[in-house]
Amino acid sequence: MRLRINEEKKDDVANRLRRERGTRDGIVFIGVAQEKAKAFHGKKVDGQFQFDRDKTVYVNHYYFYIDDEDFGPLFIKVCRYAPWGIKLCRNGHAWAQRQLARKNIAYEALDNGFLSCADPGRLQQICDSLGPEEIGRVFRQWLGRIPLPLRILDREAGYDWDLSMWQVEVSLTQIFDRPLRGRVIQDGVHPSLHIEYKNFDLKQYFKEGRGCRTEGTFRNPNDPTGGATDRHRGR
Repeated sequence: MRLRINEEKKDDVANRLRRERGTRDGIVFIGVAQEKAKAFHGKKVDGQFQFDRDKTVYVNHYYFYIDDEDFGPLFIKVCRYAPWGIKLCRNGHAWAQRQLARKNIAYEALDNGFLSCADPGRLQQICDSLGPEEIGRVFRQWLGRIPLPLRILDREAGYDWDLSMWQVEVSLTQIFDRPLRGRVIQDGVHPSLHIEYKNFDLKQYFKEGRGCRTEGTFRNPNDPTGGATDRHRGR
């Protein structure tokens, strides 16, 4: 199924279709959105043509919303212009939930986090075990299952994609025994705190009436202080 949808609606559509279809280890739907990208630009210099990838264009990007057996909900975005950039977005909480279910460890979800777990120590071990091997595996697995502009022969010849971290999000959720303490103003009002510093964003808010959620977003993962050099924004 292919849908042409607005940027702000893709996640909502994906969540609704997942609930309706119960898709497991497959593609939920394919969405198309026109977004900004860098494209090659040719110009004539001293009688010769030179090509730079410095032109900003708005082109179609294809979103493959997926349910992975291990990682749960994720999406892969593919740009239709050369060099056909790809972005993988996945959630570590969803991966941890799938691991707990596989080991028959009971838990209560708090959206994309945890409200409680029958074995907190084992949950912490599972979270600590998520590393580049698991992320690389799911990336390569789905590159072999979705249609791509580079053919198998192209990729065998060395034209392929490498996975790197453009943006990393980490979070701390502190659950209140008495949720009333987290309501600092009144019912229906959801206060939040936002701080930006260089390539780092910090957000704190009251999540689902039960937990204080602190989220940090690193847009330059090589520099834990935020860094001074801008990087392309991803998720």
